[in-house]
Amino acid sequence: MNWQSTNNYPFPNTGEDLELRKAAYRFFIKRMGFDKQAPYEPVNDLSKLLHGGRGYNAGRTPSDRGLSYYPWLDHAMYLRDTTRHYTVLLTQPYPYDKKLVTTKGLNMADLTTLKMYAKEFSFYWPGVTEIHLITTKEAAKRYEIIITQIHEELFRAFCVEAVRQLDEA
Repeated sequence: MNWQSTNNYPFPNTGEDLELRKAAYRFFIKRMGFDKQAPYEPVNDLSKLLHGGRGYNAGRTPSDRGLSYYPWLDHAMYLRDTTRHYTVLLTQPYPYDKKLVTTKGLNMADLTTLKMYAKEFSFYWPGVTEIHLITTKEAAKRYEIIITQIHEELFRAFCVEAVRQLDEA
């Protein structure tokens, strides 16, 4: 796996809203505390990778992405917080049956899935794709708190702006 800094936006520089996408990416990375990224690739032992273990590709399955590709792994990547030793698999699928984005499909009871509540947080296609994090249950406790804080801050900002507009009217 080729780990790189999170300084660079990980997707092709296309689209008229590229600056919005980059800003959403920087916001997400900074708030969540990630400092390394790697493109998605199937690994032999996802649980071992997300728990920070080495040898997750030992006895690797065939390298054909299609053999281990789930339809909800659209725009997927790995992210790491090297300070806390947490690794997550982030996926940004288009909306469809959300039951498909689950670690049950991966047959790993020691992992869990978190979701950003609003599609606007997606840095692949804000407002259209959704951010899902697959991670260990231990790391999920931290990320769930951060996700809740982000949403609370944005709701408070929305309320302040709504009151301001009512006062002006």
